[in-house]
Amino acid sequence: MTSLRRNLDASCLLLTVLFYCAAGSGVLAQADLGQPAQSRPLLLHQEAPAYPRLAQRAGEEGWVLLGFSIETDGTVHDIVVIDSSDRYNRFSPAAKRALAKWVFEPPMVEGKPQKLSNQRQLISFALGGVKAPTEEFVRRYNDVIALIQAQDFSAARQALSELHESQKANLYEVNKLHVLDAYYHEAAGDFESARFALARAVSGGRSFFPEQEYRALIRAYLERLIDAGHFASALSVFETVNEYERVRRDDPLRETISNIKALENSSQPFAVDATIPLECNCDEPLYYYRPLRREFGVLDVSGRIDRMTLTCDSAYTTLDYEPGLSWSTPTQYGDCSLIIYGEPGTTFKIVEY
Repeated sequence: MTSLRRNLDASCLLLTVLFYCAAGSGVLAQADLGQPAQSRPLLLHQEAPAYPRLAQRAGEEGWVLLGFSIETDGTVHDIVVIDSSDRYNRFSPAAKRALAKWVFEPPMVEGKPQKLSNQRQLISFALGGVKAPTEEFVRRYNDVIALIQAQDFSAARQALSELHESQKANLYEVNKLHVLDAYYHEAAGDFESARFALARAVSGGRSFFPEQEYRALIRAYLERLIDAGHFASALSVFETVNEYERVRRDDPLRETISNIKALENSSQPFAVDATIPLECNCDEPLYYYRPLRREFGVLDVSGRIDRMTLTCDSAYTTLDYEPGLSWSTPTQYGDCSLIIYGEPGTTFKIVEY
């Protein structure tokens, strides 16, 4: 995809001059892209996460994206790690413990407090001080790009893996590695892995990349969402893209978005090919999907699905997978997200009716 390759070439040139000044330990950041805009209830009590000692001694920084529900008493429940930069599971437990202590003012309907699900929060861990990429990081980063451009994907994969394993990175380097992952997977033709890497780059990188670079990342991520059939998330991300660059009326992207909206209101079924990732920086292997419509089913499973959860704005439920079964979500549930847990590598189709 041209836009992604162009953005990553530019970011390589910018790498030696960009830096990030951390705001402190346990910085709390924004909810993730791809979610509908929500009016988050008033936060009454918030605790910053304790910095994990092993990560602190190693000089490591990172982020964790959490999903959760808010009960009628304002407490937080149903916490799940959706994704993270946490390859060694050092930050995720601390992030979950902190979020579990938050208290919100629940929404009221006809004088009664309501449970609110389908919430997202990104929690970042930063040690503070001026942070910039090291010379060693820049050199190895550029080496990987050179191997990718030479289409030596075997050597590039090895060099990229070694760079991940050797890095005790600050948040700037963490997010640049997500971009490099996306570049590698895109060039190698693994577009689904490129989508995952771009999701990480845009979720964790908003505070670290210059606006022009971040804008290009969001647009590349949007294109991958559309290609993957994640149309509900694409509609949400398009609103962010439009805020950044005011998409022109003659831009082909506007026609694509119009077609997605027409599909949303159509009665014609459509299917999305899905695979539970082989690697997951989360609680357990999962596939995350936001349905575009109110009725869906899961078909043609090859592998094992353990369970599914449906988290909506005003409902949270566990679904038992059965071949040929479909589910319908009432309109009053609001926007919903489907999380499918199972064996890594399991393939299936999500069919919307």
